Amino acid sequence: MTDSIYRLLNHVETDMSIYEDTFLSEYEQKQIIERIHKKIQSGCEKKHRNSILTRVAAVIAVCAVTGGIIAGVRMYRAKGNNTKESEEYTLSEKYYIKEDVTVQEHHNDRRTEEFTDISGDVEIRVDIELAEDTAHMPVVRVEPRKITTEDIDKWKEVFFEGSTAYEKEGFDKYSREYIADDVNGHEAIIGVTNRDEEALKIFSIFFSYNDGNRILDEKPYKNTSEEDARKMADSVLKELGIEDEWYFYDQFSLDGYDNGGAHLCEYSIRYVPHGNGISAIPVYANIFSGNCPGNMYHSELEIEIINGIVVGALMWTPLAEKEILNDDVKMIHIEEAYEIFKEQAKTEFIKERVCDPEDPGYDNMKGYVKINEIKKGLVRIKDKNNENSFLLVPAWVFYGWKDSRYGNTEFPNLDELGAGASPLIIINAIDGSVIDPDRGY
Repeated sequence: MTDSIYRLLNHVETDMSIYEDTFLSEYEQKQIIERIHKKIQSGCEKKHRNSILTRVAAVIAVCAVTGGIIAGVRMYRAKGNNTKESEEYTLSEKYYIKEDVTVQEHHNDRRTEEFTDISGDVEIRVDIELAEDTAHMPVVRVEPRKITTEDIDKWKEVFFEGSTAYEKEGFDKYSREYIADDVNGHEAIIGVTNRDEEALKIFSIFFSYNDGNRILDEKPYKNTSEEDARKMADSVLKELGIEDEWYFYDQFSLDGYDNGGAHLCEYSIRYVPHGNGISAIPVYANIFSGNCPGNMYHSELEIEIINGIVVGALMWTPLAEKEILNDDVKMIHIEEAYEIFKEQAKTEFIKERVCDPEDPGYDNMKGYVKINEIKKGLVRIKDKNNENSFLLVPAWVFYGWKDSRYGNTEFPNLDELGAGASPLIIINAIDGSVIDPDRGY
């Protein structure tokens, strides 16, 4: 790995080490994780061309450092916080019941309105289209699978292009690295992590060039179309033999200049697992909270293409479909889901969760939330019947941005934040309960 990545990891470890022997509340953990994310984001921006390698290394480092925190949180809750266990799992009871489904036709309804949280300190603006989707949705039991020897051999075959590779120890005892010195004249790496511990589980594999800067310097700017980038990424999945395991989800593009002045045409193409042919929505849980479903990272596959070159690939938590519990489950109407969302938003987006309480100007700050999209898809939650498996259940996911400003300003243009909208509230489409991705139910 590059020296810059190790420096990033050292910063992360410094931030986290002081909390190793301390029990942290969820709020404290979230504050710490936000700081870590800022460190990682800063590192990715500075070392943009090695973004996949940087992100993987940073996440693995944080996982190693936070093991003590997670174990402590789980032990604390096991001893003194089991009073709601029966309530937490009752919502999955009905997933095993086959109900008659009546498909109703509904017209699209654009919903534009503004309201505040319960204290009036956070303005919430909604501009979404409530398009009722009458497609049948299943409930599917899945199990995460480890990265196999067959996976590793296939990745080496596809990305190392016949170049001889040697094996070395990875970042920790759970990881291995495979280095090829001559892939298109450059050093390349495939990293594998199979961590199957109760406190934290990570199953991932990635490919990247160790000297990504040099290979891009040799390959000048090439204007690649979205269609061509997608075809390149699809062909990679086909060569890896996993095209049936992962479905295309979305892609992001950037045509501009990096910090070194190089002109880049960059695409990030994302794929997600599926249940009975329905895509699973990637919901990013805080795997360091001690509550995340199975303490396991979300499932996602990403291919990174810059100037017409595949410079990186990353696969997190592949899933194996085990059983279809219900191929056509009855769901609440989107209007009902929206009303549940509104009530939840008033208590979810309170000032201390939108603004930074540690900011010296906190008393003079105001929060803003914009919801601009709603999607229906499958979301991963805990399986009450098997601690080693999960359920993919239909859910309504509300996307948007959160931000804060000093003083009583007009509602800012949050679209200019420069990042894609994030899933902010998730409504179980079967019973209307609110899904907390950190807890997994």
